[in-house]
Amino acid sequence: MTWAHLSMEQRRAAGLRGALVKAERYRATIRERFWARVAPENENGCRLWVGNFFTTGYGDFAWKGRSTGAHRVAWMLERGEIPAGKLICHHCDVKGCVNPDHLYVGSALDNSRDAHQRNRVRPPKGEQHSAAKLTAAAVVEIRRRAATESTASLAREFGAGWATVRDVIAGRTWKSVRP
Repeated sequence: MTWAHLSMEQRRAAGLRGALVKAERYRATIRERFWARVAPENENGCRLWVGNFFTTGYGDFAWKGRSTGAHRVAWMLERGEIPAGKLICHHCDVKGCVNPDHLYVGSALDNSRDAHQRNRVRPPKGEQHSAAKLTAAAVVEIRRRAATESTASLAREFGAGWATVRDVIAGRTWKSVRP
């Protein structure tokens, strides 16, 4: 029962305490609390989350006592439960979008395929890779000297493993670097 429609005199006459009245008056449903943190639809049809965010860029919402992705909560509020082991994926590729029309249920494989098809997954190449031991200039030099020097001596000089230098010479790695 809500008491918001009662005047202060009626509340006092009913013996209601201020805290109870305030709690009744301001208690919002989860749906109201959630959608209050969503911006109106933009030109792309996205409804962007304006609440807290995870460091991954996805919206963060407290759902049943746990931090949950806002896009997952949007799905559960508007479409129902998410099947076990399934993900909520975005058609629009906007992590902050919680528009249920832009979301779909998929597996991890579906999500990975979708990311590759849309060129969202670009592993770092060459010098940008965190494990790179060589530079593009070093690769060119290794390939130039490979005909006259041993793989082991080149590996020692450039501070790389023998197999790394072998693969550079054979063109199995650093394919984007041309002499």
